[in-house]
Amino acid sequence: TTYAALTVILLLDAMVAPQTRFSRPLRPMVLVLRSRSVRNFYTIVLRIFPSLLKVLMLLVFLLLATALAMARLLRGTGSIHFTSSAAAFRELGILLLTQDNYQALLD
Repeated sequence: TTYAALTVILLLDAMVAPQTRFSRPLRPMVLVLRSRSVRNFYTIVLRIFPSLLKVLMLLVFLLLATALAMARLLRGTGSIHFTSSAAAFRELGILLLTQDNYQALLD
């Protein structure tokens, strides 16, 4: 089904425009369709993706809630890292994703 559709697209590409090749971007699709292990990997990734998206949304929500709380709590203390909600979200995101900025937040 999908393999037949890809074959028709490649055939039309060869007949319509033999000078220009539009089939080069479709070559990885041929690999996916021919290799069973690669096809199984992509189906597993597609099955996991909705659950992964839910977890990432929860993480962003918790990070945003913490950034808002920190920006409100530390507004008048003179801290340079939590001056606004956007700056607090950025600083907490950097703190979450990297380990080398921890000392900079303590200063």
